[in-house]
Amino acid sequence: MRGFCDSALRLGATDAKIIRSDQVEVRNWVRWKCRYGCSHYGRSLMCPPYVPTIQDMQNLLKEYSYALLFRCKTDDSGTLAIELERRVFLKGYHTALAFSSGSCHLCDKCEVKRG
Repeated sequence: MRGFCDSALRLGATDAKIIRSDQVEVRNWVRWKCRYGCSHYGRSLMCPPYVPTIQDMQNLLKEYSYALLFRCKTDDSGTLAIELERRVFLKGYHTALAFSSGSCHLCDKCEVKRG
C-alpha cells in the first residue's frame, strides 16, 4: 500500500499516509461550521447540504479497513483524488472511493441550482 502514497506524492501531494479507516473521525460540528460559518453554504454540490450525512459517512467507513490521506498545497485536491482512486481501482481495489476537501473544480460551471 505504500506504493499508493508514492503515487500521491508523484501526482503533487506534499504528504501521504495510510491509516486504519476506524481512525477517521466524522464529527457533527463540521457540518454546523459549514452551515453557519461559510458564505458558500448550499452553493456547491461538493459541500453540505448535498454531501452524505454524518451517519452515512460513518457507515461507509465501516466497510473499509484502510484510508489513504494526502495533503496538497494547491486548491485542486479533487483532481488528484480522482486520479488516485483510478490508479487504486486499476490495481484491483475495486471498492476504492475518493473524497477531497476544499472548493470543487470538476465542472466549468456549477450546476447546483439544476441539481
